[in-house]
Amino acid sequence: MGGLSRGERAAEIAINEADRWWSSDLRLLIERNLVSADHIQTTLTALVHEIHDLIQSESKQYGQQMGTTISALLLIKGHYYTVHLGDSRVYEIGKTIDQLTKDHSWIQSEIDAGRLTEQEGANHPNRNALLQCAGMPGTPQVDINSGTIQSNNAYLLCSDGFYHYVNEHQFINLKRKYLKKKVNQWLAIAQQKRT
Repeated sequence: MGGLSRGERAAEIAINEADRWWSSDLRLLIERNLVSADHIQTTLTALVHEIHDLIQSESKQYGQQMGTTISALLLIKGHYYTVHLGDSRVYEIGKTIDQLTKDHSWIQSEIDAGRLTEQEGANHPNRNALLQCAGMPGTPQVDINSGTIQSNNAYLLCSDGFYHYVNEHQFINLKRKYLKKKVNQWLAIAQQKRT
């Protein structure tokens, strides 16, 4: 994350903990038939708080403030779950483009309060100022959202380094040209492995 020391290490901590959760905690939920919205949301929130605590602990150890944004997507049993902290984003791309997460940024708070428009915020000098991320002082307010997976929709996870420079029309073209081709390739690989 730009602006803070050792952001790459904070992101590494988040990725390692998410991988551990995927390999152990989620597996246990599935094995115990506990895959429900409540259980998923509770464990995802706990995961982000654990990541936050680990980053804060290492920040203290090295005497440097560390932080990372977190935007993740879990697709399971016909539903999607997003877990979000910061200003990375999750989009659902179908006939329309829907942003499934809301930025935890100063700009977004100003837009929500009616003090800035989205156009003004896009070029504002404080557009990268975050109000929350994993590792910042305090306890993060993690956003968890869920919904039903719609057929033929695609999902895009990206950082501000992507969405600040790609418009909605380009998102649609990305879905049509690239994602459909890739999904078909992934399905073919999965079918080969099943046989």
